[in-house]
Amino acid sequence: EGWHDRVHVHDLPAFVADWRAATERGEEFARVVRLLVDAGPGAPAVRWVHARSAPLRDDAGRVVGSVGTVEDVTDREA
Repeated sequence: EGWHDRVHVHDLPAFVADWRAATERGEEFARVVRLLVDAGPGAPAVRWVHARSAPLRDDAGRVVGSVGTVEDVTDREA
């Protein structure tokens, strides 16, 4: 809950559109975006993350959920 509030405003529209399209097709999704993280007092820090998800299917092949990861790739993006 609330993850979309942490995605950088410039990355959010494409992130959401691509994630929804992949989810509707029952496909895997992957995108690198900027994520706002609380770095303590002051303005939030920005970290680059590689977000991925894949559908979970039941024995009949129907999508029943999803699994995902978020990997910090800030050093790689620098």
